[in-house]
Formats: sequence, structure tokens, C-alpha cells
Amino acid sequence: FDVKATVRTMDNVLLVPKRAVTERDGETYVKLKREDGSVMLQSFISGGADNTYYWVADGLTEGMEICLE
Repeated sequence: FDVKATVRTMDNVLLVPKRAVTERDGETYVKLKREDGSVMLQSFISGGADNTYYWVADGLTEGMEICLE
């Protein structure tokens, strides 16, 4: 027998590395680089996470430049 199971799949999801995320008071944040080169904290709503990534439900869009430091 060959058994295969899929627990959860998602398509077209924005992923953020866990090492780029800061959690404060139950909120999730990343440091974003602005067009002028300055850095700001941006909150986002996480749709969940695995061992490596958070997936973004709201607050971030593709193309935003996040800082990993």
C-alpha cells in the first residue's frame, strides 16, 4: 500500500521568515525599509506559522522590503 496524506495546503500566501518577526503583547511586527532608507516597525496579522515562517493574513503586501536584523 502507498498512503499519502495532505494535512494543510495554501496557495498564493505571503510568507515572512520567523527570524524577521518580533512579537509584543500578542502582536506581530516586522521592520520595514522605507523608500527614504529609514526603518519602521509594521504590524501584521498572522494567519499562522510553522517552524520557519509566519504566513500573512493582513498588513503586509508583496514587494515590501523587510529587514532581517
